[in-house]
Amino acid sequence: MQDGATPFYIAAEKGHAELVQRMLQDPRIDTNVPKSGEWTPLYTAVQNGHLPVVRMLLRCPRVDVNRTTRVRVPESLPTPLSR
Repeated sequence: MQDGATPFYIAAEKGHAELVQRMLQDPRIDTNVPKSGEWTPLYTAVQNGHLPVVRMLLRCPRVDVNRTTRVRVPESLPTPLSR
């Protein structure tokens, strides 16, 4: 992908829960690859308010919840899940 978005990232970003679930079953899928050094799939799912996807990702032991990226995000940045 030209912008660095993997198929897994796009599925998480768009909230495609069934596809994310299937992809999580494949150990070859890297669940932590950020889009061009930006947000991780978990973070983008949170930002877009995709709660079912967020729950799946948080349950997956391969998802690194502490993964950081080059983009600094203010702690006070509201998300759809914080409302």
